[in-house]
Amino acid sequence: MQDVKFNYLTELCLRYQQDDFYVEEIPLSILSKVDKRFEIPQNEKIIAVLDCTILGSGKAGVCFTDKGLRWRSVGNEVGSIEWIEFSEVNQFKVQNEVEIYFDQRKVFLLGGGSNYPIPLFIELLTTLRDVLKQFSYELLLKQHSIPSSVTYNELKNISTLFEKYEEAFEPNNGLLVDKHTLTKGEIAMLY
Repeated sequence: MQDVKFNYLTELCLRYQQDDFYVEEIPLSILSKVDKRFEIPQNEKIIAVLDCTILGSGKAGVCFTDKGLRWRSVGNEVGSIEWIEFSEVNQFKVQNEVEIYFDQRKVFLLGGGSNYPIPLFIELLTTLRDVLKQFSYELLLKQHSIPSSVTYNELKNISTLFEKYEEAFEPNNGLLVDKHTLTKGEIAMLY
């Protein structure tokens, strides 16, 4: 297997991935709407999309791209901020449970129908800003490899950490590893 290549922006978005927040594997139905309605230039790569519509249409929301944030509010207002400018935002706040402000400027509405928790979104924005302040825009997008496979011994060693096997009582959590597993013959006798 080949290693999977990610950048730090992708990894950070994956940590915050939940309902209606798509990272890397964005449904084509949403991606096609985002391409048309968010005014994203063709040379910009979409990393993640937070869909803020009731029916999951992708017509309103927030896009995380390799150049910055792009959004389209429920009221069709389109906007963007480049990562370098984003790093200078001091405060992210929410008003009226859906209005997102960067410092004192209202930038977009995170409402409409998304189940994504707004406090989690603010935490993501704050973390992104802090990473940009501490490191750099280039580091945020720097590609690095993550091994896409583990060896049998690595998997066994990790799994053993979670196994609770007591000879007198048999396993009590359902996780069996290595010598505590059934053989093919023992499995066949069960059926």
